[in-house]
Amino acid sequence: MDERFRTYFEQSHEGIWRISLDAPISIEAPEETQVDRMFAECRLADANLAFARMYGFERPDELIGAPLTTMLPDNADNRTYLRTLIRSGYRLTDAESLEIDKNGATKHFLNSLFCVVKEGVIVEAWGSQRDITALKQMEAHLRQTQKMSAIGRLAGGVAHDFNNLLGIVLGSAELAVDLVPSGHPVRTELTYIREAAERAGVVTQQLLSFAGRSPGALGALSLRTVVSELRPLLDRIVGAAVRTELLLGKSPGMVRADRGQLEQILVNLALNAKDAMPKGGQLIFDLGEEHDAEGQPLVRLTVRDTGQGMSEEVQARLFEPFFTTKPQGKGTGLGLATSYALLQQWKGSFRVESTPGVGSAFHILVPKSAEALKRAVSVLPIAGGSETILVVDDELHLRNITARALRRYGYTVLEADGPSDALTIARATKLDLLVADALMAQISGVELAERVRAIQPTLKVLYTSGYARDARLDGRGSVPEGAPILAKPWTLDTIGRLVRDTLDRRDSW
Repeated sequence: MDERFRTYFEQSHEGIWRISLDAPISIEAPEETQVDRMFAECRLADANLAFARMYGFERPDELIGAPLTTMLPDNADNRTYLRTLIRSGYRLTDAESLEIDKNGATKHFLNSLFCVVKEGVIVEAWGSQRDITALKQMEAHLRQTQKMSAIGRLAGGVAHDFNNLLGIVLGSAELAVDLVPSGHPVRTELTYIREAAERAGVVTQQLLSFAGRSPGALGALSLRTVVSELRPLLDRIVGAAVRTELLLGKSPGMVRADRGQLEQILVNLALNAKDAMPKGGQLIFDLGEEHDAEGQPLVRLTVRDTGQGMSEEVQARLFEPFFTTKPQGKGTGLGLATSYALLQQWKGSFRVESTPGVGSAFHILVPKSAEALKRAVSVLPIAGGSETILVVDDELHLRNITARALRRYGYTVLEADGPSDALTIARATKLDLLVADALMAQISGVELAERVRAIQPTLKVLYTSGYARDARLDGRGSVPEGAPILAKPWTLDTIGRLVRDTLDRRDSW
């Protein structure tokens, strides 16, 4: 090899290689035969340092003599790649190949190559390549982000309408139960309808959380209750081969957190555990308490699997965005990174323990909340009142059910289907509370509240939302942080308590 070319060959940042053949390949042979022979006959004859390092080797001589399939697996994608080479006259420029490195990880390369043809047979091939694996991963992550954004928009629109319908079903069932004598068979059927609507509401809320349509609202939360109620979904996620076990004890595990986000974290951990136990195993949810370095009480929820475990190198990168050990197309590397970010919002943290071949344990640590516990255990009768409430919702049946529910608690309730009607009532009647749908066809609840408050400045506001806790109103402003929001579908107890709490608040929304 010429000395100047050898210098370029060795110093180039691009991978440069030469392939030799155990036996020449006739270009007159059928295309598929040529492809078969290339996989069978080709070996790496020469390569530079850059090429070797692209595959995880320290020196080129570690690869010299290796069959082509060591780097370029015989699969459908690579057969298409070699067919393209043949059809292009045995010369390609900027052609992508899908290969594997020393550890079996997928690599993407951009190649320029040609085959040396003498007297109708291929005798060797030369080429250069650039590693574009990171670029392809970024493209995949962008596509995944765009897909999730589209799913989020679709889920938000569907859930808003669906929750309105569920609100009608649930509210009607609850109101009807009170009209039926105890022991009547219809009462049982109405109870089934109510329970089904409540479960459907939980599923819709989970869909919104997973699709990223819920920014989160911190509140009193029992980790024991959340895990217990989420178990059916977790069982479906991990499948029959994995046995789930709950070790929740008697403590409620009270914290200030967001339920939807907690469910998202647990689902992420369950999915990872399932992948770590391809032949089945055990997934344990263990609730307990401990203290941080300063002696502050923490609630600990441990998610432990009996899977493959992780090396120290993998554990060190667990929460990096886009880092994943899963094959291409099987994971985005966003699950744990998102979970870590969500947990930080509650001043919580992760602690991870893992041993290869034994399993992994993810400890979720969240500050214990005495205030949350106090609120949770103070189950008092729902107090009604004599205040005047204006209910505004462009869904006729849901507006009517909301008004009927509030009248049961003694309130004077007026109804409006839109901004014009609401403003007319506000000019004529002293109001104590406005209950407004956060997102209506003509106007958002926030815009309506501003207009009504221009007439009655001390008016308090309770927003209702088919987006559960979502404060984003599709570009039409947002519900103020800390403002009370009634998630659809609601129960009679829920609306009764929240309306009374809103009326009794010192602040005004």
